[in-house]
Amino acid sequence: MRNVSVSLKGSVIIEVLVAAVIFMVAIIGLINFQGNLMRERAIINQESKALSLAQDKMQYFRNYTTLTTTPGYFAYQDIANGSSNIVDADTTYAMQWTVTNHTGSDLPLRKDIAITVTWTDSANTSHTVTINSIIVSIDPTGSGKVSEMLP
Repeated sequence: MRNVSVSLKGSVIIEVLVAAVIFMVAIIGLINFQGNLMRERAIINQESKALSLAQDKMQYFRNYTTLTTTPGYFAYQDIANGSSNIVDADTTYAMQWTVTNHTGSDLPLRKDIAITVTWTDSANTSHTVTINSIIVSIDPTGSGKVSEMLP
């Protein structure tokens, strides 16, 4: 009877060790999952910030106040290629905009604008967000006249 009892005690210890190993593997998997989740959340926040920066710049271009260059005013004519760097917390965003002028006689004057924002995350991976838009040359002083003709 004594030999049977020793045999049972040994199998209980093995079962406890196997359960502990399974539990440790599950905990390690959960820790890795949480780490990946935190990294992805940071990247999503950075993408959101980059998109916001690009949209703000595009809105700046849309808010021209005159057609031709005039001191003290932002003009449609002043919309041109350029770039800038924005530092936010621990991330530096490089923003570049490319402007293509269209001056055909059958179309109104317009500018195709592409704004690209790039940055590098904490894992040293490069990311890019790009938005495109068209801005048409309409005299802002007559913008109310356009709506007067609508039914």
